[in-house]
Amino acid sequence: NVTPLMTQKTKLLIVEDDDSIREILTELLVEEGFECVSAIDGEKATHILKESSFDVLISDFRMPRMNGAEL
Repeated sequence: NVTPLMTQKTKLLIVEDDDSIREILTELLVEEGFECVSAIDGEKATHILKESSFDVLISDFRMPRMNGAEL
């Protein structure tokens, strides 16, 4: 369930290299009313973060090119 502080206008960036996990997580969060953008790795997420701001960042830890800790 969504907490009262998380509204439908909450914008999330999901960073996950596994296509299936990224798609399922994005789909579930969109169904809950969140606005979601996704990236395949930390390097791609860095480029997205330069262009937009987000309320929440959800990141995998083990990813190619730039992992979650480096992000």
